[in-house]
Amino acid sequence: MAVIQTSQKKIRQGSYCFIIDPQAKKIIVEDNGGIPGGGIESWETAIQACIREVAEETTIRLLSIPISFIFLKS
Repeated sequence: MAVIQTSQKKIRQGSYCFIIDPQAKKIIVEDNGGIPGGGIESWETAIQACIREVAEETTIRLLSIPISFIFLKS
């Protein structure tokens, strides 16, 4: 897990993935309606974490991800 220590608190980095099916024009979500994603492991990039989380939380196996945007929140 990638953790950033600040003077006030620990911040865990996360990666979440909006998957858009261009043919069906819909966003693919988990069974519970959430966006696939979670914490980034210490050995992963944000993209690797997103691919892993999507595989864990859906039946989709991504080979790569075309990045449209990255949102960082602190």
